[in-house]
Amino acid sequence: MSGPGETGSPGPASSPEAPAGQLEGSWRWLGAVLALALAFAAVVMVVNGIDTADSISCSDRAAVREAVAETGQVECYDQSDAAKTATVFLGFASAAFALIGAYFALLVAFTARLNRYLLPTTGVAIGLGVATIVINNL
Repeated sequence: MSGPGETGSPGPASSPEAPAGQLEGSWRWLGAVLALALAFAAVVMVVNGIDTADSISCSDRAAVREAVAETGQVECYDQSDAAKTATVFLGFASAAFALIGAYFALLVAFTARLNRYLLPTTGVAIGLGVATIVINNL
């Protein structure tokens, strides 16, 4: 029986949004996957930087002749020294930002709170990585 002023109608309908636990779990999953992807990208960029830094320049004829005499084959870097330096620097910078982004992604995975620095650091890491690849392949 309803009291004065009550209509007897049910309360407001529940919202169609996902339950809080489900949303929290998806953020944690996204954070874990992003942390793994960024860590892998950082390793790739470091390896690329080390390989580029250790390669000889094709314009250094003496080093090319010496490498051919030692191994019978040579793998040299055919870009300018400035491009080689830029590739190495941008690759290591990209790796550093990727590791910072991986740290923030792990924070999201463990706390389920979106960190406001996650997306900017990931964006910078991707941008520097793309710049490294573009300069390396020019």
